[in-house]
Formats: sequence, structure tokens, C-alpha cells
Amino acid sequence: MSSHEDLHRLVDQLPEEKVESVRVLLSSVLHPKPRHPQYDGLHARAQEYRKRVEEKFKETKKSGTICGIGGGGGGGFSSVTKDGSAYSSHSFHYWDNKAIVFQTMRYFSGQQFEQMERLAVSEDGAELLYEQEISSGGRTARRQEAFPMVGE
Repeated sequence: MSSHEDLHRLVDQLPEEKVESVRVLLSSVLHPKPRHPQYDGLHARAQEYRKRVEEKFKETKKSGTICGIGGGGGGGFSSVTKDGSAYSSHSFHYWDNKAIVFQTMRYFSGQQFEQMERLAVSEDGAELLYEQEISSGGRTARRQEAFPMVGE
């Protein structure tokens, strides 16, 4: 187990340009910022969203679909505040046949919206196919683009 003496020895070895970064880190450990009051609610809604999308995906999957959603590096939740309002994002990804799908629920300035991005390669291998869908307040906007495949 580390002691204060061990920590002092490490700090004494720091190059001068790193001292401020370490001071900020240690200060945040000693005096953490309180969580925004909306954080827990946003996090719960994000988990509900993920469950809803996962259930819908399982209901509509086609044969050959890999059903693993998120986990480990497959998902994340982040939240920040500005001017007393919470801004957050919850995302995860999964494979749908040969396409990778990125699902994100965002809260921005009190508005919730869902974003889906899908990447795939065309059947002939000549194009990268990109699809985006954004939904909020009962409205959905969709966009599709195709890009020529470029060698590595």
C-alpha cells in the first residue's frame, strides 16, 4: 500500500511542466464536483433506451445477425453541465448482418433525440454505405450517402 511518503517522492520527480496537471487531478480527488441533480435520471433513461433498442433488435433480427449489444468497449454514458442544464449522451453499437450500427440517445439543452448511424460495404465491395437517422419530438430525418472504397 502506498504512503504519503511514496506520493511525495513521485511528486518530487515530476517535470515542472507536469506539476499543474497533477495538482488539478489531486484537487479533483480531494474536492470532487457534486453530480448534477439530473444525472441519475438521465442515466436511468439511457439504460431504458438501451434496453428498448435491444428488445426491438431481437424482435426484428434476420438470420445471420450477431446479437451482441454493447458491453465493454461497446457502450458508454457521459454527462456534462453548462449554465445549470445537463447535456448527456448514451451510446452503444452492434452488428446487424454486415453493417455496424451505432445507436446514441442524446440530451441537449433539455431536448432528447436519438441518433442511428449505420456503416456497411456495398455487395460489390465498391462503396462504403453510410446511413444516418435522427429522431426527436415525433419527427425523423434520414440521410444516406455512398463513398467510393479507397485502398489502404
